[in-house]
Amino acid sequence: LNWFMPYMQPAFSDGPQEPEPAGIWKLMRVGVDTGGTFTDCVVAGSRGVRVIKVFSGSPTSPEQAGLAIVEGVRRLVGQSPGTTLDIIHGTTVGTNSLLERRGARVALVTTHGFEDLIEIGRQARIPVEIFHMKVSGKPRWGEMPQLVAKIDAARASGLDIRADMYPYLAGATALASCLPPWVAVGGMPELLKRLSDPATRQKIKTEMSSDHPGWENLYYDSGGAPGVMISGVADPALKSYDGKTIAQVAKMQHKQPLDALFDFVLADKGRTGALYFIASEKDLEYGLKQPWTSIGLDANELSLDGPLFEPHTHPRAFGSMPRFLGHYVRDLHLMSMEEAIRKITSMPAQREHLTDRGLLEPGYFADITVFNPQTIIDKATY
Repeated sequence: LNWFMPYMQPAFSDGPQEPEPAGIWKLMRVGVDTGGTFTDCVVAGSRGVRVIKVFSGSPTSPEQAGLAIVEGVRRLVGQSPGTTLDIIHGTTVGTNSLLERRGARVALVTTHGFEDLIEIGRQARIPVEIFHMKVSGKPRWGEMPQLVAKIDAARASGLDIRADMYPYLAGATALASCLPPWVAVGGMPELLKRLSDPATRQKIKTEMSSDHPGWENLYYDSGGAPGVMISGVADPALKSYDGKTIAQVAKMQHKQPLDALFDFVLADKGRTGALYFIASEKDLEYGLKQPWTSIGLDANELSLDGPLFEPHTHPRAFGSMPRFLGHYVRDLHLMSMEEAIRKITSMPAQREHLTDRGLLEPGYFADITVFNPQTIIDKATY
């Protein structure tokens, strides 16, 4: 999915554009533009990319696009019960529109939209799930107890709300995703054009030097260049930089860090992946030990060899479960081994309504993993 992200364009890109939160849901056209119209609502969510026929013309406004997303999700829910709808910041599709579609499970994936999450779940009487919950960004480190308190209060009031986490401090997305959202308006060609303009580059540098309430400044949240790592490049000539931080790349190229970042996006035509070290250990541990958090990967399928093998992908893809059991449970004693096993088996299985899974019961599928609790640990690295 990260490979396709730079080629996604807003479906309504004509006219003046207001900056939008990074990662916000919209109708997208992917890859080749088919003559200015498209017939598909391309929905990129936590379960992958789904394409649903919605209408034959381009949407003329964010409102029309939002209604199309709701319609697309309605069809997905009808085709696949339990389909999850991710809404980030709750700004593209209004709360009222969502509340008209009872039956879909709704999740907000950032704490910025937490109040919307509670409101939607409570009014629509539906369960909510916070995917890969974290406190993102150094300016907000230490706020996990406050977030947990809000979730506990919502649960005490009767709302069915839970969260899942992975046991690592870094997040992963495209390198270009750390740029201000307006830089990407019009698609990757426009983004690359803006990065090539000296005056625009200076404006981008200024915006990336501070925290912003309206968009997630991943570069700033990671502590700058030392906290951003190259994780997957498309151009073979750039492979030697894979696994290097932007600070290291800047030193190797004798450039200022942001110039090195911009030039790398240009050289790889926006196809570079990146790891962002945005979370704190104390917040992570506090969240993991809550009785309502389960453990997930937040990772796509990966190749172990061949041309698609990526040696510097996020270690969560292979290491999440052994790291959780070995480091956080056995070594740090955050919880009992029995409770930890529940967090990676029966709890997520029941949450996803997976029948005959997650427990050792007669008639259940024999999904059994045998491991040594005294030695299990993750071997995956960044």
